[in-house]
Amino acid sequence: MFKVIRPLEEPVELKTKGYNSEKIVNTLWEMCYRKCYLCETLNPDAPEIEHKEPHENKDEDLKVDWKNLFYSCRRCNSIKGVKHKNILDVAQVDPITKIIWNMAPSNYSDVTFEKVDKQCKDKAVEDTIKLLDRCFNETGTAFRGITREALIEKIEIKLQHFLKQAYKIRHEDSDEDDIEKARKQLKVMLQNRYPYSAFWRWRFLRDPVLMREHSDLLSEYAKLSPCKK
Repeated sequence: MFKVIRPLEEPVELKTKGYNSEKIVNTLWEMCYRKCYLCETLNPDAPEIEHKEPHENKDEDLKVDWKNLFYSCRRCNSIKGVKHKNILDVAQVDPITKIIWNMAPSNYSDVTFEKVDKQCKDKAVEDTIKLLDRCFNETGTAFRGITREALIEKIEIKLQHFLKQAYKIRHEDSDEDDIEKARKQLKVMLQNRYPYSAFWRWRFLRDPVLMREHSDLLSEYAKLSPCKK
C-alpha cells in the first residue's frame, strides 16, 4: 500500500454514469499510479474499482461516494469483499508510517506484517494488516493459489533488482559511477509509482549500510528506521 492524492473535485460523471465509467476508471487509475492500491501490482490483468467501505444492502451513497473508490486488482478486491471494513484510508494516511512490510516473500513462506508502533490500538491498522495478510498469502482456492504464485513471482523479480543495486553499493570493486547508477535505481524503486514500493522502502529502512550512507534517498521516512546512525 502507498499514499495517494485524491483529486479534490469529484468527477461529474460519477453520479450520472456510475463508478465504472471511463472517466472515473481512468482518474482512479492515475490516482493510484496505475497500481492495485492493496498489493501494488502495476497494471493488473484484471483491474476493478474497489469500495473501501463495502456498499452492502445496495447502499447507493457508498456506491458512488468519491472518497470511497480506489483502483485494485480482481484478486485483492475479491479477497476484501464485504468482510474487511474500517481499513486505512490511504488518501488520508500514509500506510508506510503505520505498517511494516517484512522483507520480501517467497513461494514457500508467507509475507508478514506488523505495526510500526507496537503500542498502537488503532483498529484500522489491525484490520488493514489482516487484509494484507490475505491479499499476499491466501491460497484457499485453486485460482487464489495460482494468482498468489504469480504475484509472488512478480515481487521476487523486483527483489532481485533491489538486491543487485544494494550489492553494487557495497562491493569493493564499485567505483563512483557504479554507486551513483545504483543509487538512481534505488531512488526509482522507493517512489510511490514503483511496483511493490512498500517492500523496498522497508528493506531500505532496515538496511544499516544503506541508511548510514544513503539515507538521503528516503529522508522523509528516515525517522522510522530501526538502524542507528
